[in-house]
This record gives sequence, structure tokens and C-alpha cells, in this order.
Amino acid sequence: MRRPLVHIKRHGFAEPCARGAPNPANPNAKTISDIQKLGGWQNCFGSCTGTPAAVFSMAQGIAAPSLSGSSARFQLLPGTKPFGGALWFKALGAQNNATHFIYDLNFYVDNPGAAQALEFNVTQSANGGRYNFSTQCDLAGGHTWRVWDPVGFKWVASSVTCATPAANTWTHVVWEFERQPGGSVIFTAVTMNGQRGVVNLSMPHTGDSNSGVDIAYQSDANLTGTPYSVWLDKVSLTYW
Repeated sequence: MRRPLVHIKRHGFAEPCARGAPNPANPNAKTISDIQKLGGWQNCFGSCTGTPAAVFSMAQGIAAPSLSGSSARFQLLPGTKPFGGALWFKALGAQNNATHFIYDLNFYVDNPGAAQALEFNVTQSANGGRYNFSTQCDLAGGHTWRVWDPVGFKWVASSVTCATPAANTWTHVVWEFERQPGGSVIFTAVTMNGQRGVVNLSMPHTGDSNSGVDIAYQSDANLTGTPYSVWLDKVSLTYW
């Protein structure tokens, strides 16, 4: 089932979209590049996705379509339930001192009309806290970018539009995140094909005794459970 749509402003005021790249990273920032090529990806569905069951697969080293010559393909297959979803994630090690993140990727979808939503996430566990930077392009609903409230357990709509992407075309997405000293999770801005929208929403963090950072991607099926495929390429995470 779809998580409920709730409109909440938690941090300041939304600003209009502006052209240009995301705010420049700290000169001491580190970047993990081409994450779609790395081994050790994991997956899950059901309780971890908050959706009905899905049949799914992932393949790496895809030459076409690709921007780098080696994309990764994520598929929802026949047998996926209506509104079913699958989550794929890659652990990147402990980065306990990092407070800023830029999640940069390109995606390509063959049948956008089959998608309920596409989700792009970064999660950090550090110093007793879990910081959940989960985002969703809501394709079958309000066509907005939404962010996850882990305490209220609901999606929160931003004022930034997420239009249905063109089929069989690469789309470039860059998310900017921050965690504040008090523990708030800040969804700063999202840039889609060069169009930057200021999100400026804040969510609480939750407790966690583990340490580590991971990035994730989730495909959500619509009410028909129609199969579709998404390719990711040039996936990177910058942090400082």
C-alpha cells in the first residue's frame, strides 16, 4: 500500500526552483564514485520496503543503455503484486564524522507509466543515531519530491516538482542532505537535469547503535504491478 501523503513544512520556507548545479562541496570532501559497479549490493522487500511482495532482479556491467559503459539494471518482474516494491542497497562503511552528503546519479526507465514511485536514499548510522535521507519521486500521485518521516512513518510532500521522466532517456538527479548538531535530518535541495529546487525540509532522527553509511534505490510498482526496468549509472556519494 502507498504510504499516506502529508504536506508539512518542518524547516523554514520552500524557495522557487533555480537553474544551476548544487551548492559546491567542501574542499575536504571525499567522493565514492561509480557505486553501481561495486560488488556487495544487497536487496530486500516486504517489511523493509513497506510494500506488498515483488519479484525482482539486479544485473551489473550493462553496456547499453549506459553512460559509463557499465550501468546497473534493476527490474520488477512478472509476479510483482500491485504496489509491490523492491529495495537495493550498498553499504559504504562507517563515516561517523560526515554531516553533509551529495547523492549524484543518473537513471533510465523503460516504462515510467508502470512506476508508482522511484526512491533514492542515503542512510547514516553514527554516534548512536540513525539519519534517514530517504526521498521519493511520486510519479502516480502528486508528481512531487517527497521525503520520509521515520518517526511519523509517513511521506511528506515538498514543494519541488518531480515530473514523469521520458521513457528510455537518461535523467540526472543530485540530492543534497545535511544532519545538524541537534540531530535533525535536513533535505536541502534536489537538482533534476540542471534544475535545482530548494526543498528545505527537516525530519527527526532515530536511535541506532551501529555505524555505517549506505546508498539505496527502490522501485515501486503501480496498481497493476506491471513490470519495468530502471538503469542507474555514474552513481556517486560525496560527503564531508
